[in-house]
Amino acid sequence: ELDIPAFVYAHTAPPGSDLHEFDGLTAYGSGLYLGDWLLLAPAALGQHQTELHDSLRERILAGAEWCEVFVGHPCVLRTVEFWDGVNFAQGANPPPNQWRAAGQRPESEYRTMLGNLRWALGRLAQVPGIRFATIDEMNALAKDAKREALSDGELQKLQAIVRGRLMAMKNWPIHRQNLDVSKIAELTLERLGTIQRLTGLAGQPEVDITVSNG
Repeated sequence: ELDIPAFVYAHTAPPGSDLHEFDGLTAYGSGLYLGDWLLLAPAALGQHQTELHDSLRERILAGAEWCEVFVGHPCVLRTVEFWDGVNFAQGANPPPNQWRAAGQRPESEYRTMLGNLRWALGRLAQVPGIRFATIDEMNALAKDAKREALSDGELQKLQAIVRGRLMAMKNWPIHRQNLDVSKIAELTLERLGTIQRLTGLAGQPEVDITVSNG
């Protein structure tokens, strides 16, 4: 509906190739974490920022062209618990008239977290060698990227990795305990042969950072 065709947080990302193509769509693996739960703990947030920047520099030196930095869940700024967890944890599906609001943060906490978020994003923007880019902008760059199919050996190793990622979804607190993801895994593994690495983004002197929230 937004006309931004892409797989985001794709479980299909090959090791070292967060930016790839899967089943004909540009796909973006999970990346690094800004630290939304640390926005009320400035000292811990500062330490985490240092570690985040070190990780970004390592990726730049390793030749990365793109990295996702997950900022966090917007509801964390306003509520002390996840809105979906309050109503839908472990597969619950109550009717709308039984939905409950998540506990609200005091206004002072919200303002503090918002200020710390601005500070953290400002520091992130100052890391040498990176620039912020949206998924839409990345899709445009990816159209002219070099495509490289995985070897048979790489695909075989990736099968176990992808299966493990998909099976781990069963443990997400929003899902019912007996959730069966075997069909999802089967369909995904059948299409692993469509994966291609995307490299050599046109005109890229820097690493693009997609700052996202859930």
